[in-house]
Amino acid sequence: MDEQRIEFLRQASMGSRAITRGTASDRAPRRSVSSLAGSLSGPDDLLKIMWRGRWILLLCVGLALGAGTIYLRVAVPMYESRAKLYVQQGIPSVLRLDSVAPQRYNLYTQAALLSSTGILTRALERVDVAHLKTFAGQDSALARLERNLDVSIGKNDDVITVSFSCPYPLEAAEIVNAVVNAFMADYEENRRRTSTEILDSLNKQIELADQQVAKKRRELADLKKTMLFVPDANGAVMGDPELPNLAATLRQAQIERIDAETFRQGVVNCAKDPASLREYVEYLRGRGSPDTTASLRVSLAARLFELRLKRRELLNGEFTVNHPRVASIDDEIQQIETRLSELDGEFVAMQIAAAEQRYWAAARKEGEIVQLYETQRQQAAQLNEKQADYEVLDSEIQELAEWLKNLRADYRNATWREDAEIEPLKIRVMEYADTPSVPSWPKKNRVLAVALLIGIFTGGAVAVLRDWLDQTLRSADEVSALLGLSVLGVIPGMSRRELPQTRGQKVHLQRNSREAEAFRTVRTAIFFGAAKENAKTLLVTSPDPGDGKSTLVSNLGIAIAQTGQKTLILDADLRKPMQHILFNANHSDAGIREVLAGRVRLRDAIRPTSIKGLSLLACGQAIPNPAEILNSARFAKLLQYLGQVYNWILIDSPPVTVVTDAQIIAAVCDWAILVVRTGKSTRKMSQRAIHAMEGVGAHMLGVVVNDVHKEGSHYGYYGAGRGYYGSNGNRRKSLHAAETPSVATVKTSQEGCACC
Repeated sequence: MDEQRIEFLRQASMGSRAITRGTASDRAPRRSVSSLAGSLSGPDDLLKIMWRGRWILLLCVGLALGAGTIYLRVAVPMYESRAKLYVQQGIPSVLRLDSVAPQRYNLYTQAALLSSTGILTRALERVDVAHLKTFAGQDSALARLERNLDVSIGKNDDVITVSFSCPYPLEAAEIVNAVVNAFMADYEENRRRTSTEILDSLNKQIELADQQVAKKRRELADLKKTMLFVPDANGAVMGDPELPNLAATLRQAQIERIDAETFRQGVVNCAKDPASLREYVEYLRGRGSPDTTASLRVSLAARLFELRLKRRELLNGEFTVNHPRVASIDDEIQQIETRLSELDGEFVAMQIAAAEQRYWAAARKEGEIVQLYETQRQQAAQLNEKQADYEVLDSEIQELAEWLKNLRADYRNATWREDAEIEPLKIRVMEYADTPSVPSWPKKNRVLAVALLIGIFTGGAVAVLRDWLDQTLRSADEVSALLGLSVLGVIPGMSRRELPQTRGQKVHLQRNSREAEAFRTVRTAIFFGAAKENAKTLLVTSPDPGDGKSTLVSNLGIAIAQTGQKTLILDADLRKPMQHILFNANHSDAGIREVLAGRVRLRDAIRPTSIKGLSLLACGQAIPNPAEILNSARFAKLLQYLGQVYNWILIDSPPVTVVTDAQIIAAVCDWAILVVRTGKSTRKMSQRAIHAMEGVGAHMLGVVVNDVHKEGSHYGYYGAGRGYYGSNGNRRKSLHAAETPSVATVKTSQEGCACC
């Protein structure tokens, strides 16, 4: 029922107007909140947020730097001492594999060996643990050494770095050198043992070859004693021509079988030590089965090394050995070590299988050739059986002698490598650990830099969070983008210490102040925006109480009256009126209530003010039903009549979102202005106010942004203008006279542009 009455009154009021205006739907639609959020996400907005939260940012930075300084004072300095080892592949280039994987595998293997329990235990035996302060109060010196020892591999070189950190620089260097010396001692023992095993294997092969050569020579000598003739110097023999070739083939098969048997025996001898077996197979390159698990061993060794480094980091981070994460890493380390052992077992089994296969293949070949040879020999036996035997023995002796010669050359070569220390893997100490002179941790610059960054990021995050939680409007640009309305003006903030009468009459009492100039700017915007449609009534409202609408109405009325136009301020805020206070009027005098009730005539209720051309129609006595009175036909007729008497009627109404009075009045007014206060008015309430006004068909002329402080976008202009207007008294008068047109000028201008 109320909505029907509002629509009726609005149409009745619009019927008296000569010019029809577009509704709110004709205007450009306002942007949504999501599009607004996208437009406010640039770096300029972020800088504004940081500037608004500068004290929070400075507080967080100060607290972070203070915490960093305290940490530097209370932290125990740690000294790091380090040594470097150089690992080089010692096998000659002709014997190396084409892939670089074995070299990296050796690096990871040696790094893992450096940090193994066996090496660390031997290192602790080289130092006096009882007198070292580093291990004082520790349940296990070995656990402390594992936790603080770091072994790293160079990314672009073959250098292993061993480092240890503790509060005592002398002990740090001593412990690192003890670890390096224990590792080098173990390396020398393994190197000598491997070289000895290789030489022993070659020596056994030479002895076997010597025995076979001697045996064949004895057989040859015995054969010569029974032969009637001996082949000539050119080796010419009589008999079957196929038999010598077959004998040579048989000799070659026998040599291959003997070589396969020797290799099989060497593989069996080295089977207990996979490392020695790899070096033996690599030395006799091409005789064994290729190692297809080399790349897998490299990756597993690298993973094992990373896990041990991670385990030390966890132990350094105050984790215990029984912690679930440490236990998980220990399980994975155990799995990798088991897998490496399985790979070694697979490699040994594969080499043994290859050696067996080669041996039995050679044996079968020899057997086949023997059978063929025996057949041919039986056929040639009738010609010269002993001559054929002589050929066979002579060829066998020559082949065995050549094989023996090669074995002796290999033995001499291996002996020379051992004497010259050209072992399969060469490890040298590049640098021994020195006593550090300065602590390696904590680093003052790094700690302060990290504290500064933490403070900046924390302060920035708090400032952004605070700004995100704060939904109040802050600038004219934000208001315009959010509400989709033109900003008619920006009013600078006024001191709360001033009396309400002083703030309400700034344009009259302080004509040259920046606030007065701001109100005149709003007046100019209203003249250009509303005069084209012969507007008379202008409603001023706000989303919430305390936004400054009453102060805007009083100062705007004074500014319009100063142009010579007859202006009336109508205080329609029947619940909390303010205009009688701003103009020092008596609240008990007659007002709108008495006029609408017919108790007082309209001309008796309207009071002139101290400003020429400005009148005031106050609220009057308090009434229990303001909405019903404002929604009556008498109020609409009252506005229609006042429009015939005054050039401008400024209506001060209650806030939109609090009561429905503003919506009722807006339905019968020509234009409406919304006043928002920066730092107080929220986005949600402002949008709700606009929606409420448009719901009753109100014509929104624009929005006025109130209480803008120094960071506001227009404050600097008024600050500069204050000096401009205050520089010369005569100039102020002339400028004000030029700025404020006379009544005749305004009327002429209005008639010329057909505005009123």
